[in-house]
Amino acid sequence: MIAKLSACISGYLVTLRSVDDAANSAKTWLGKDCRSIRNKAGNNIFILKHGLRKMRFDIKNSHGDKPNIYLEQKDNGKWRNAAEVNKIYPQN
Repeated sequence: MIAKLSACISGYLVTLRSVDDAANSAKTWLGKDCRSIRNKAGNNIFILKHGLRKMRFDIKNSHGDKPNIYLEQKDNGKWRNAAEVNKIYPQN
């Protein structure tokens, strides 16, 4: 019983560190002065203070797809993918 409880607590702590790591990576990429808006679907979009990078979460309404995240940056006035993949799918 104690071994199961210990494993459960360890798994929870790893998840917390993963969330912290993800949040810190996002803050680094967007900068500390990013702003947040919501699109019509109710999803959050975080935009770099100067408007050159954004992180869009298609979680509430993923348009028929699994919940996903987009990383985009402006290039010659147009939004382009900033990651090697088009969409990032969060894992459980």
